[in-house]
Amino acid sequence: MAESKTLNSADDLFASAGPTEATATLPNGRTVRFRGQSERKLVALQKSFVDAKGRVRESRKPEVRARYVVAYAVNDEGKPLFTVDDVPRLLEMDAAYVAAMFEAASKVCGLSEADVEELAGNSEKTEDGGS
Repeated sequence: MAESKTLNSADDLFASAGPTEATATLPNGRTVRFRGQSERKLVALQKSFVDAKGRVRESRKPEVRARYVVAYAVNDEGKPLFTVDDVPRLLEMDAAYVAAMFEAASKVCGLSEADVEELAGNSEKTEDGGS
């Protein structure tokens, strides 16, 4: 008989929830691994982009994609591939490379398309708060 995939308790979830993984294939054919982290780390990363009102700081908008890449890219041993010191170098890379890596980083941390648009500053809010 096949094992049920339905969780029967919170402990079942906590025992079975390992980090999410994804791979980005770069334009040159090389690959980069990405591994998810805790919700706490995701919230801390997102807080580093926003002001007291919860809006993405203008000064951080150009760095958002690079900072997600830095936060989630790992080497074959699962150790961080980049440091925050690499953000300026990532910003100078061909955008197709950064886009491929950001897409994989988005998958492992559960960013929706709407989240990505908001972080990039591409969603326009109307006076009534709608988009």
